[in-house]
Amino acid sequence: MAPGEWPVERPLAAWADLSLLDEIPLRPGEGRYRLFFATSRASAVHAITPPARLGNGAELLGYDLIGELQPGQKVQLDLLWRITAPGNSDYHFFNHLVDAHGERWAQKDGPSLPSWAWRPGGHILSTFTLNLDPNILPGRYWVRTGMYRYPEVENVPVLDEAGNPIGDAITLGPFDVAGTGQDDHP
Repeated sequence: MAPGEWPVERPLAAWADLSLLDEIPLRPGEGRYRLFFATSRASAVHAITPPARLGNGAELLGYDLIGELQPGQKVQLDLLWRITAPGNSDYHFFNHLVDAHGERWAQKDGPSLPSWAWRPGGHILSTFTLNLDPNILPGRYWVRTGMYRYPEVENVPVLDEAGNPIGDAITLGPFDVAGTGQDDHP
């Protein structure tokens, strides 16, 4: 990222009204941090009701998938999480675009905030770029998302309303993958 670029500001502005609080300069030539006060606009996201709860104190509140779902294209997945408990481990996110048979057609993992930065009531907006396989066929697909302990690579369970484990991923979608317009059928 070049100085002056703020890749998370655009998706955040799509989900919340932002008021710039401060800009904190970094070393010369490295840009600055921007601090915002955000007031949520829940209608701007695909809300998950009730929120999907994970066993580590994170809840997925909503998501957005931006871009054209076509073979070989890139799409952006934005996930809005709320923290309900302090972190006790370090975590990474996983995101898999899968078909009805569970075959993976795109994947992107990435780190969460370090566990020492987790604050109950805080929010995490995570943004991932999914590169769709050029051989993906038109049809219905889903995103399986969640977290795993890092470096152990041990999935964090998804919990039901009573706090019982019900799986290892949250399923989003379905999403329709369009063809390229040329030879959509084999």
